[in-house]
Amino acid sequence: MLGCTTTRTPAHARTHTGIFVRYLGYTLAAIDATLNPLPSWWTPYRQRFVAFLQTNAKAVWSTDQTVVTTNSTPPTSQSLFGLHWDGPRGVQLSTQTQTSAVDLFTAALQFQ
Repeated sequence: MLGCTTTRTPAHARTHTGIFVRYLGYTLAAIDATLNPLPSWWTPYRQRFVAFLQTNAKAVWSTDQTVVTTNSTPPTSQSLFGLHWDGPRGVQLSTQTQTSAVDLFTAALQFQ
């Protein structure tokens, strides 16, 4: 799984994983759009990259999602994603970790 591995990760480093998966998704989409039909040698590599994105997205959703309910009127729930995509939940929730998770979901959803 991707995701930062230490709890003392600098704020700017928390976005690197998201940047990586975002541009991996962009690259795969550009190759799909440019090479039509896809060459046979590329197909197994593409399948591995897509599986990598989807596996990480499923892991983030199932093992790193923290649901937070606010005390507002009416109460609202938010799903927040932390620093460690393979758990435990709720570790260093920040805007950087949310952005990285959204980048991953966006990249993985392109290939559903």
